[in-house]
Amino acid sequence: MDHDNEKKYFELFALKILKEYQNLEMEKFIQAEKPDWQDLDSSIGIEITRNSVGTKFWSDLEKVKKPIIDIEEFNRRFKKNGGTIIPIEQARIIFNDKDIKDGFGFNDNYFYIIPSYNDDFSEINRIINKKLKKLNNNYKEMIDNRLFVFSPIYANEEMIKNELQSIVNIQEGMERKFDIVYVCLLNKLIVFNIKEDSWKCIKMDREIFDKLSLEASEEIKS
Repeated sequence: MDHDNEKKYFELFALKILKEYQNLEMEKFIQAEKPDWQDLDSSIGIEITRNSVGTKFWSDLEKVKKPIIDIEEFNRRFKKNGGTIIPIEQARIIFNDKDIKDGFGFNDNYFYIIPSYNDDFSEINRIINKKLKKLNNNYKEMIDNRLFVFSPIYANEEMIKNELQSIVNIQEGMERKFDIVYVCLLNKLIVFNIKEDSWKCIKMDREIFDKLSLEASEEIKS
């Protein structure tokens, strides 16, 4: 998938997620630039972006054919490329989630972690700050401004709660602000509602998540 189609894929995938889990009226939005999606009737703009650190690693993983026959060889190459692999039982203890599964679907016995990602919101906050500056300089005037960020970090409740205040602090003193920031963490959608000073974490069904991803990919190809 080339860069333009990859960008379109993530933009469409994000909107499909919001339709499924936030009852967003997807049909009202037109695809544009600055921001990426615009509902002109309701004056809602949604900018879509993602944590680009490790993009090549993601790209290489997309080429992996499943099911993986030689899992030991795959694990060896995964580690050689900087990834981390831990037994699934250990992952459930670390993340305090007895139902946690490998989000990539490589193998049920292991939990795979992409390299070069810090499990904190520092990179996401850098992205928010960067997009906020653009929002105040050359984005279309909207009443309701939103930002959707794809990121592979793992965050617990305390981290998410603290992030709400971090977003408020980042936007302090800015004329235009993001009213809602969505952060998609593999199988979770975190919704930071800045106006209401609230957040919620929605656990997405893996099958639905994969179906929406496939739909977006197929629609981009057609």
